[in-house]
Amino acid sequence: MNPNSVMPGWAPALLVILVPIAGLVAVNYLSLQIGWILTFILMLAFCIVAGQLVSTRWTSVLIEERNVMSLPRLQMSLWMIVVLSAR
Repeated sequence: MNPNSVMPGWAPALLVILVPIAGLVAVNYLSLQIGWILTFILMLAFCIVAGQLVSTRWTSVLIEERNVMSLPRLQMSLWMIVVLSAR
């Protein structure tokens, strides 16, 4: 964890807990489309929080070892979120 990060350390743990709870609530009480959107947003928020904790930028999930933005990392992140948030 980056000591210069402004994000609290408990934020990823909260999102890890909220994603499955949101999925269960969505399956039982909401439509599948709303459940997918809710899970998608929470997983996207988790990636943003993880990037913020690694460095002070939320885009650090997309930056590779050469300190450049990587299109393959963007595609991998988006496809992972889309596929894993779907039911």
